[in-house]
Amino acid sequence: MGLVNDEKVIDISIPEVEKTRFRVNGDNDKILELNTSDPNVLTRLNKGYKELVKLTDKVASLKYDENEDNASDKLADALEDLDNQMKAQLDYIFDAEVGKVLAGNSSMYSIRDGKFRFETVIETLGNLYENSFNKEFEAMRKRVAKRTSKYIGKK
Repeated sequence: MGLVNDEKVIDISIPEVEKTRFRVNGDNDKILELNTSDPNVLTRLNKGYKELVKLTDKVASLKYDENEDNASDKLADALEDLDNQMKAQLDYIFDAEVGKVLAGNSSMYSIRDGKFRFETVIETLGNLYENSFNKEFEAMRKRVAKRTSKYIGKK
């Protein structure tokens, strides 16, 4: 939006959202940049996790028909497509390139210790958000208490 009739404009400055950089497993090629103070991650997680569950159901329902032409190619393509959709959901949830950074050579539907990889990712990154929320709310509580302490207990 441009200036209209040479109006005087006063500039203000609002700090950009600060993202924290996290190195994954000590690998300098795996750096995640996350805004761990973004409470909307909970909204996105609610929607995105439901989609991830649907995608795992699709993975489980895939069939290999050895009598079908190019059966192994079709199965591989379907698995790759579902994995890419899962990575896209993780990117959506965390508003960052989580799938790209954490992909490596494995899929988000691979299982370890009874959990899908995407669940481990969500749990691990979710802990970062929880710690950040706790820290930020404590700082806010202290700031508010400092400003309101002179009024509390007085009538």
